[in-house]
Amino acid sequence: MGRNGWNRPDWSAPVRVLTFLFGKKQIGISLVAHDGRGGEPTAALKTALHPGDGITASVLNALIARAVRPAGDPLKRLLVETLLHACLELLRSPAAPHPRKAARTYESLCLYIQENFQAPLTRDSVAHSLGLTPNHVSRIFRREGSMRFTDYLTLVRLDRAKFMLKEYATPLKEIAANCGYHDVAYFCACFDA
Repeated sequence: MGRNGWNRPDWSAPVRVLTFLFGKKQIGISLVAHDGRGGEPTAALKTALHPGDGITASVLNALIARAVRPAGDPLKRLLVETLLHACLELLRSPAAPHPRKAARTYESLCLYIQENFQAPLTRDSVAHSLGLTPNHVSRIFRREGSMRFTDYLTLVRLDRAKFMLKEYATPLKEIAANCGYHDVAYFCACFDA
């Protein structure tokens, strides 16, 4: 499995993989290119879009509502195409006015966690990576996100784990490791919390 995506490309041949990560506040887009000469790629081009309450959010909510429908549902394909076109329009449109500095910092923290959830993240390591103090990270999460840093990290990791458990026949130990958990028993206990 690629470390920064849900798809399982065959890295033995040249390949380019475009991945969309749809979240409540942003859409993450990454492009990974690999020459096919051994190992997994180590870098990806990444960006984030902020869809707001426009068509993108509405289409995404419609897709979520139809997720339980049978695989042959023709409306799903149309919704996915619409969502991709809306993302393209977001990329082409001029940027919206900049939000407050605290909101931008919070979004940067969330994006960093979403892109690196599989790594051994701590409040201190994330703060260091983004040039912040650990206490400032805690304050930003309390004020902007209404939750603690550790709660958000757990939420992201468990959300990814649920997807992987549902979509792949991968051993539990591997899913736990891919979601940043090295102790499978603790990983399982997080679902009960």
